[in-house]
Amino acid sequence: MTAIKSSRFELQVHSGLLLLITLLIGLSITSNFVIFNARTSRKSTLVIKLESTAFAISRSLSYFSPLNSKKEIDHFKNKYQLSGLMVLPSIPADPSEAARRKWLLEFASELPITQLPELARKILSADFRTLARGEKEEYFYVYPVSSANKNHLLILSVNSPDLAYLDDASKTVMVATVVSTLLIILVYLFLVRYIFAPYRKLRQQALASGRAVAEGDNEAEEVVEDYRRVIDELKEKEQKLIELNRQITSRADSLEQFNDHLLESSDSGIVTLDREGRILSINDSCCEMFGFNKEDFIASTYRELFTKQQQFTEAIEKVVFEKENLPYSEMVLTLNDGSKITVGYAISTVSDSHQQPIGASIIFSNINEITRLRNELEIKKQLAALGEMSGGLAHQLRNSMGAISGFCRLLKNQVSEKSAENEYLTDLLNETKETEELVERFLNFARPLEYRPESSLLSELFKDVESTLRPQLEQKKISLHFVAVAKNIGEARIEIDTLLIKQALINIIENAINACDETIGIVSVEVKLSDNEALIIVTDNGSGISSEHLQSIFTPFFSLKPSGTGLGLPLAAKIVNLHGGQIKVSSTTGRGSRFEIYLPLNKSPESKPVG
Repeated sequence: MTAIKSSRFELQVHSGLLLLITLLIGLSITSNFVIFNARTSRKSTLVIKLESTAFAISRSLSYFSPLNSKKEIDHFKNKYQLSGLMVLPSIPADPSEAARRKWLLEFASELPITQLPELARKILSADFRTLARGEKEEYFYVYPVSSANKNHLLILSVNSPDLAYLDDASKTVMVATVVSTLLIILVYLFLVRYIFAPYRKLRQQALASGRAVAEGDNEAEEVVEDYRRVIDELKEKEQKLIELNRQITSRADSLEQFNDHLLESSDSGIVTLDREGRILSINDSCCEMFGFNKEDFIASTYRELFTKQQQFTEAIEKVVFEKENLPYSEMVLTLNDGSKITVGYAISTVSDSHQQPIGASIIFSNINEITRLRNELEIKKQLAALGEMSGGLAHQLRNSMGAISGFCRLLKNQVSEKSAENEYLTDLLNETKETEELVERFLNFARPLEYRPESSLLSELFKDVESTLRPQLEQKKISLHFVAVAKNIGEARIEIDTLLIKQALINIIENAINACDETIGIVSVEVKLSDNEALIIVTDNGSGISSEHLQSIFTPFFSLKPSGTGLGLPLAAKIVNLHGGQIKVSSTTGRGSRFEIYLPLNKSPESKPVG
């Protein structure tokens, strides 16, 4: 039963293919027949025209013999619409090819050499009184004329684009017909051979997989129907797989987003690396801490990220390639802009579920503030020790200096004013006085400051500061400029201890004056007000402070001048801290320094770090 159904199906396919081939061949034959009839009709018309033209010209030969002048030739060409006309004064003995060749050799010497190739082609390629095709669209007609007086051979040429087109089309259609017929036969054989193979294979596979193909009149339709049912089942399972994949992807995306949010929400800088040391991720805190652009470093290596930190890159390399965790450490890192930052860091390997290392993580913390607090605590410890020591020592020294000063005055009263001894005693008294002033400074710095805030006019404060410093400014011929950025600065008030703040400003400005050269030195004091604080900026164009000394200028007894006590700036910082303010300093060697004093407006004093 199955074999019969299969033969019926194959017979239908064979019939369809053969019908298609028959139609194509019929169309090709019809096209050739139409072109042949049109070509034959056009050629007959052209032969009749050339025959009559040749006869008319042959009759004129008796009147215009010999017909060889160019004028006569052009006359007949124009009259009969010819593209070419040749009149030869003899004809071959007979129309055979051998006779024509012999005639051409005998007659060749009488013709111009330029006409000989064309004449040979036409005489040898065409029969007499037969239309022949020349080059491109040219057709020529060879007409022999025999008379009692003389024989002539006429060669008439005419251009016929339509006949040339029909000739070319006939050849093209013929070649196309042959080629297409061969191709159709090959395609037919191919289809007959292979068109049933997928169908049979599909049915065999269905039976092999346990799917029973329903019996019916059209077995091919039944196989296709079974195949459609398989597709429907696959689509149903595909939808289930898509839904399962969506759920898994959603969970993975949620977990990934949670990890991303966790990294970005951390205040600590976090960098993750793969097994080769390439950067996988950098969170925003790390980029903000080091001034990095995240897109510039993703997929680059840790060496490109920390180009100026050889010691740090070696530590990372030890973790990445030797799989050794590094405990918490601290280091001063140089950023790309040249600034430095103190960080605490820990480097750890990252392992997968099988405890195999797959990368490393680096966690950073900015401990600049902690470092400042440590330094401040150390300074406070030093100040406490200094206070305990200097309290008794300074009193003892002041008492001793008082005794020495008293004895010097007694001795001075007993010697002549013009004697050398009097001069020595005067110098000794001056040194004693300077020592007493130095001891007094020690005591002022060591003892607790008494904070007495009051509402003060900033304009009056700066007038007092300028009045106190005027002798020093005039002596060194240095300019001091006050710049008020805020409006109505003359009426601005601030809650401060006026005497202490005046002393702090004098100490800072004196430091700026001493750093400037005479006559060319400029010190500027700029005042800015906001809703919460007053900012006083003191700048100078002096020698500046090197970066190695910049961190020590607020340390007691640190001075860059041999005659300096090293207490002016520490005392100023102590006063500003007492007001709950802050001092920041920046300096460039050879270009000057900039001190920024931040004082809160109408707030209780609270300690802030000096930086």
